[in-house]
Amino acid sequence: VRRIPGDPAQRRTPLGELHTVLVTILDCIAWSTMNKEQYHKLLRNDLMVRGLYKNFFLADKLLREVGCTPVAHPPIPEAAHSHHLWDAWDVTLEAVMAQLPSLLDSNLAPNPLYVYKPTRFFADHLAAFEVAIQSGAEAYSSGIDGTGGGTGAGGQENPAPEQLPTLLLCLSQTTYRVRALLLLCRYLDTGPDAVFSALYCGVTPLITKLIGSSEMLLMLIVVWLQVVRVDPTYACNELARAKAEVNFLRFMQLKEGRFKLIQDDAEASSAAATGNNNNTTTTPTTQTHPTTVSPTLSSTPNAQQYNNNNNSAASPVAVVPGFPTAAQVSSASASAAPVDPLPSFCALEGITIDRCKAISCYLLSRMMQEQKYQINRQIAAKQRQALFSHNNSSSSAQQSHHHQGMGSSHRASSSGHHQQHDHNAPPGYIPDPSIAAAAATAQFNTAVALVAAQPQPSVAISVWNTFGYSTGIQLMSSSDPNLRSWSCLFLSTLFDSFNTAKEHAAIELAKSSGLFYPLLGDSSPVVRASCVTLLGSLLGCRIDEVHCETPDDQDRRIEVDKNIMQSLVANIKDPSRSVR
Repeated sequence: VRRIPGDPAQRRTPLGELHTVLVTILDCIAWSTMNKEQYHKLLRNDLMVRGLYKNFFLADKLLREVGCTPVAHPPIPEAAHSHHLWDAWDVTLEAVMAQLPSLLDSNLAPNPLYVYKPTRFFADHLAAFEVAIQSGAEAYSSGIDGTGGGTGAGGQENPAPEQLPTLLLCLSQTTYRVRALLLLCRYLDTGPDAVFSALYCGVTPLITKLIGSSEMLLMLIVVWLQVVRVDPTYACNELARAKAEVNFLRFMQLKEGRFKLIQDDAEASSAAATGNNNNTTTTPTTQTHPTTVSPTLSSTPNAQQYNNNNNSAASPVAVVPGFPTAAQVSSASASAAPVDPLPSFCALEGITIDRCKAISCYLLSRMMQEQKYQINRQIAAKQRQALFSHNNSSSSAQQSHHHQGMGSSHRASSSGHHQQHDHNAPPGYIPDPSIAAAAATAQFNTAVALVAAQPQPSVAISVWNTFGYSTGIQLMSSSDPNLRSWSCLFLSTLFDSFNTAKEHAAIELAKSSGLFYPLLGDSSPVVRASCVTLLGSLLGCRIDEVHCETPDDQDRRIEVDKNIMQSLVANIKDPSRSVR
C-alpha cells in the first residue's frame, strides 16, 4: 500500500487521485453536516483553518475506530464519523488497490507499461448531483404557493445537494469541466436558494478564474447572470476585479461566421482539455478602430436613412490614464499566444449567441451601475464629513465670540468703566472671531475640493476603451429584438456612468440625426421603450463643462436636447404604455 505510485499533487496519478477523492469526501461530509454559514467561515475563508478543520474530520473518523473521542471547537457534528460517504472512500480505495498488481512490477517499482484506469468517483458523484437537481426541481415546482425561492412541498426549504463541493471541484478538472458547468447552470436555475448555496460553498473564485476561458464563456455568462441577479453588489465587484468587461465585450464584438459552436460533449471536453489548461484569456478577434460604422437595421422602417447618416460611431480612446486600450490588450495577447481565427464555444441547449450577447449587455450595465452607486455613496460620505466639519468649526467660532463678549463685560463691570472691546489689542489677548471663521471656510473649501476629486468609474472607462460605444451601435442592427433592446440600455448606462462617452455621443448625434432615432419606429415596443431610455440619458449638460473642438459644437450640443425632446413629444402617443 505504501508503494502506490504517483504524486499527491498530480490528480491523474493513482496517489494523486486518492488524495483528491479523500479531500473531496471530507469537504462533502462537512458541507452536508454543518450549516452554510459555519461551513463558509471554517472551510472557505482561510486556507490554514480549512486544512486544519478537514483534518479534524479525518481524525474524528480514525480515532473513534480505536475508542477515542476527539473534541474540537467549534464541535464536529456527531454524524460526521458515520457518514455514508465513507463507503464511497472504501470503494475508491479498493478500485485503486485492485490495480496494484498491474501498477507495480515484481520489484514493487512502478510498471511503465501499464496505463492507470481512473476510478468512477467523480462521474458517479456528477450523476448523483444530476438526480438531486431533477428531484429538487420537482419539489421546487410543487411548492404550496408556487412563489417560493427554494421551498418545496410542505413549505420546507430544499437542502443543497451533498455533492455540490464535488461539482465545484470538477470545475478545476478539464475532464469533467464541461459537464460540471452544464449541471451548475441547471442547478442555479432552480431558484435563489441554489445560488446562495453555491456562493456559500465557494463557487465565486472558480467561475472568476474561468472567465478567461473562451470555450466556457457561453455557460459562464449564464452562471454569472444567475449570481448577479441574486447578489448584484458582490458579483459585480468580483467581475470588476477580474476585468471581465473585456471578455464580455470581445464576445459581443464577434460577427456571424467568425466563431465555432461545439455541440458534442466529448468534443467540448477535448477542446477544454487541450485549449484551456492554463485558463488563458479569450482570443481576441481581428478588429481595427473604425472611423465609420454603418449597421443595417433591416427591421426598422428608416434603415436606409440610418445607414446613410450613421457615419461616425467609433469611440476614441478615453483621456483617463492608467487604463490600457483594446488595441494594447489585443497586441499583448497576440504576442503572448498564437491567434486562433475561429474561437470555439461550447453550446448550451436553449441559449443562442444573440441571447448571450444580450446577457452580456445586462452584466456590463449592472457592473457600471453598481460602481456608480458605490462612487455616489463615497461622495455622499465625504460631503457629510465636510458639512459636519464645517458646522463644528462654525459652532466653535460662535462659542469663542460669545465667551469673549462675556469676558469684556465682566472686566468693564469690575473696573467700573463701561467701555467697548478694544479691537486693536494684540492677537493673543482677545482672538478675533473672524480668524476662526476664515479658518472654517478654508477647511470647508478643502473638503469640497476633496469631494471634487472623486474616484473614476474604472469599469465604464474600460468599456469605453474597448470599443464599447461602437459595439453597442453595431448590436442595434441585430435581428433579435431582445438584443437591440439591451444594446440601447447598455449604451444608456455607459452614458450615465461616463460623461465623456455621453458628450461624444451627443456631438455625434448632432452631426448625424439618424444615429438613434430610427429605433423609435421599431416594430418591438420593448426596443422603442429602450430607445427612449437611451435618448433620455443624453439629455442635460452644462455647456461650460462640455469639451468642444470647435465653437459650433456648443451650438450643436444645445440643439441635441431640443431635437431629443421634439422626437419624444412626437412619440408621446405611442400605442405601448411602456413607451409612453
